[in-house]
Amino acid sequence: MRAWIAGLAGAAALALGIGAAAAQPAPSDLEAAFEAARTASAVPLSLDREQADWREYGDRSPDGLAARIDELTERAARDRAAWALRTTPALMADGCVPIALSDCHTVSGGYVARRDGPTLYWQLQRGFTEADGVGGGFVLLQLETDGITLRPVAWDYAGYIYGQPEWAGDEGEGVVHVAVPGVHGGTGAHNADVIFRLTDDADRPLRQIDNFTWREGLGARLPQGLEVWKGVNFAYEALMADTALWRTSDANCCPTGGEAYLDFEIRDDRLTLTGVQVNDALTSLAQQVPAGVFAWVQRRMACDHWGGEEPYDAERAAQIEAALSEARCDALETDGQTLRRTHADDDAVLAILARAEAM
Repeated sequence: MRAWIAGLAGAAALALGIGAAAAQPAPSDLEAAFEAARTASAVPLSLDREQADWREYGDRSPDGLAARIDELTERAARDRAAWALRTTPALMADGCVPIALSDCHTVSGGYVARRDGPTLYWQLQRGFTEADGVGGGFVLLQLETDGITLRPVAWDYAGYIYGQPEWAGDEGEGVVHVAVPGVHGGTGAHNADVIFRLTDDADRPLRQIDNFTWREGLGARLPQGLEVWKGVNFAYEALMADTALWRTSDANCCPTGGEAYLDFEIRDDRLTLTGVQVNDALTSLAQQVPAGVFAWVQRRMACDHWGGEEPYDAERAAQIEAALSEARCDALETDGQTLRRTHADDDAVLAILARAEAM
């Protein structure tokens, strides 16, 4: 009887997962889930980046691995269902194309058209997901051959907010790109933009291109000490962008390094940075401020330096006296007052003089 009870208890424990190790997911399970999600995705290059970030920073414990597999599996199911959705322009005006967001509402919608090309319908959405909270999304749609039915051909929900799609550049030879500008949440306001190339593939007429690796080479093309900390502002029709520049001492909110203007081309399904023009705030200031002002600042620095030196022997005393004489330190204050009167209406000059005096 005791043996029978013990056996029954053991069976119950196994059924409840007590005293027996639960089956753990294997790395091969993760790869299978990722490949399934990538195959179904409308933005596979974005998913590649997301997965690379997870591999580097994600929770690699068994529980973390299982959670990532579940997330990818849900994403694949969501996207497969999205490819099968059908709607009409009239229905789009009444509410969201239901793909990812709960409590979804439509921000705006419309279409972009080309005289010699296709018409793409679009819808911008706001709502929330359990995983990411409040956010946004977009859907691009194309008319079926019946001229009435719309089917989704691209979508994304990684950004916090998206803007109206626009045609991007013109490679000629019938190559057409459409860009959807977007912004991620947070103070960085990093780009969530997506660019697609139109293809002849009836099932997948939009192919995502790489519009993010260009930033890897941006820093090397900027003057030393200047950086781009946030997203850039694209003008896609001209394939240009502009951005503020930060010095290392700047606060995140308040860049003081000037601006940069960026030129791009699209080559081999990749947005490529081809030119950088920098409007350096210091260079611009140097061009605007009279040379005599900077000469006075240099004298001020020399006088402050040598005036604080200790004449510990005759040779050192002579060196200090010569330096003070060369900088005309005895006339420094008088010359500074003259500059302030001469440039009384120039805020930039007055600010430079004040900063030099405060050093």
